[in-house]
Amino acid sequence: MPTAILARIRDGDPDFWRAATRSAPLVVQVVLAAVIGVVWLSFSSVPLSYGTAFRYLATAALIVPTAAALVIGTALLRAESPRRRGVGLAVCGSAVVTFISGLAYALIFVPWLETI
Repeated sequence: MPTAILARIRDGDPDFWRAATRSAPLVVQVVLAAVIGVVWLSFSSVPLSYGTAFRYLATAALIVPTAAALVIGTALLRAESPRRRGVGLAVCGSAVVTFISGLAYALIFVPWLETI
């Protein structure tokens, strides 16, 4: 199944790439808002200081919206419409970029700030 989706991405027509390019800036904001919302909900009831528990909870809060965005993106990549497939590619790419940057923040930048 993944090879069929990758083949559709590789053989995408100009409408597909146009939709992916134009929707990416908007989709990144939606995925980032979902990550911020989940992080806010998970940290609003737990009094934690920065430390190991914070890193684990932040990583878990990043995984939930990323997994949801990847499921939505792959569902859109299976559509027949090139615009929906383009938006699906933008959703999947935004999820990966948001996860990597959030993971770098939670595991590298925050511990570095603790030492200052």
